[in-house]
Amino acid sequence: MTHAISGINIALWDLAGKILQQPVSVLLGGAFRSTVPAYGSVLFAPMESLPARIQVMKELDFHAIKLG
Repeated sequence: MTHAISGINIALWDLAGKILQQPVSVLLGGAFRSTVPAYGSVLFAPMESLPARIQVMKELDFHAIKLG
């Protein structure tokens, strides 16, 4: 039920933006920040290569890594 309501909510915001020819971010009060930091994502399996895959993320200059 919550997912259905959320989908309708998003669709209505999108429709309002199209009608008013404004991005939804403007309708919601404008941009809060100009950039968003990215993070690397690494799966646990296989565990044997996890340290190496984390090292690759660090070498790619990610400052945050999500493990899942």
